[in-house]
Amino acid sequence: MRAYRVVVGVDGTEAGGRALRWAVREAAAHCGVVTAVAAWHAEDFDRPTDADLDAERLRALRLLRAAVREAHDTEPAVPVHSVAEYGRPGPVLLESARGADLLVLGSHGYARLFPAAHGTTAGECVGVASCPVVVLPELRPAGVATGRLTRQPAQRES
Repeated sequence: MRAYRVVVGVDGTEAGGRALRWAVREAAAHCGVVTAVAAWHAEDFDRPTDADLDAERLRALRLLRAAVREAHDTEPAVPVHSVAEYGRPGPVLLESARGADLLVLGSHGYARLFPAAHGTTAGECVGVASCPVVVLPELRPAGVATGRLTRQPAQRES
């Protein structure tokens, strides 16, 4: 019998860390395993050298290790496998999620304002992944929506 498998995108952001922690709890509920995936690429370089590519790969591995260590503390019995793959996040995650039971992503886009715009990576994955996709929106402090303060109701005096 195959274990319940959750694939989660990790990008070094709070949203990615939150997605990983959620994925670990979900896997624990199903006696499953987690594959944490960090996609890395060198699009910031015109002509990346081998040293540039090595530096990006090492950066991805470091952020992945730190996020996995933190998430694993919440459910130490859940096996978490780390994978750092070269490529754009959407295609890397879609390929990694083939055969998985669930793909989990954190969103730091504008999902509350524009429901269809979860962010570039989530937008690439939702609807085309070979498994269900969970997109966790970024948590914002009360009164803050998409970087702007929202109007707060007047406080009543008692």
